Amino acid sequence: MIDVLDPRIHFAPNCASNSCPSIGVYIPDMIDQQLDLAARSFINADTVLDLKKSEISISRIFSWYAVDFGGKAGILQSLEKYLVLPERTYQYQATLSNLAL
Repeated sequence: MIDVLDPRIHFAPNCASNSCPSIGVYIPDMIDQQLDLAARSFINADTVLDLKKSEISISRIFSWYAVDFGGKAGILQSLEKYLVLPERTYQYQATLSNLAL
């Protein structure tokens, strides 16, 4: 039984759709590291950041399961934690602040 939902679980399974994460074998003793890797890999593969237009495109998983991530604030935290930052961090932050779900 899971007491607290870990939103990284949404990056672990595979639903056989183009925008779904790939499936992996998860080992109990390494689950945190593996879920971090799954989140980082999925977010970086599926996120499009256009700094010129200050637009960001993210997976629909975030809107479908927004509550699991803690709403917009939690989604922003996940993106900030796992998305590889471009060189111009200030533009990145401005783009994220305009995120619409």
